[in-house]
Amino acid sequence: MKNFLRIYIMRFRLKSIEVWDMKQCLEDYINENVKNASEVLDKIKWDYWLYKEGMIGDEYVNFARNSKTEAVEALVECYKNGDENCNKTLYRELELDLKIIFVKRLLGESESLDKEKVTRIRNELNITYNNKNPEILSIWFTVLVRFAHELDVAEVKTFLGCYGRLKFIRPIYISFAASARDFGLKIYKELRPRYHPIAQKAIDQILGYTP
Repeated sequence: MKNFLRIYIMRFRLKSIEVWDMKQCLEDYINENVKNASEVLDKIKWDYWLYKEGMIGDEYVNFARNSKTEAVEALVECYKNGDENCNKTLYRELELDLKIIFVKRLLGESESLDKEKVTRIRNELNITYNNKNPEILSIWFTVLVRFAHELDVAEVKTFLGCYGRLKFIRPIYISFAASARDFGLKIYKELRPRYHPIAQKAIDQILGYTP
């Protein structure tokens, strides 16, 4: 996807374009770079995307499955099942969008995780605050908070104190409210003055807190 966007930007920079130009650019890219290009193009519902009203229906939302996404799902299964020989280097080699898919899959499988599995993932894949990527950390810390009574979550507090966007902090406080409210409320009371009033109001409601 990044390669396509780069080509798209370079081809049309400083130009006014129409949707048909974008469509042709995408088709050219797929024909030149994707195996079974004709099959892929046939699956794009251009008429639906361009002429129908409202959001596209679920029946047309098809996520591209390639070797990397399948490898990501296999890695999630490996850690979820507690297998010994998980591919540790794969995660480090993934592009950002696939790393986000990985941690989102973990979040979806969090009921199958425990303290030991979470600690192993954190240590082997180095998904810590030092990662410095809020997109990944916001999701990962949402998983981590579910084990707040068993694990050291000091880095979660550091993250919540450094980022104030609801996009990043809201899921974490929701996780606190569901599994460790008193713990989360203690952190929130300390950090609350740093947040924008809109964020304060939203988190107050999540944690059932009245200032």
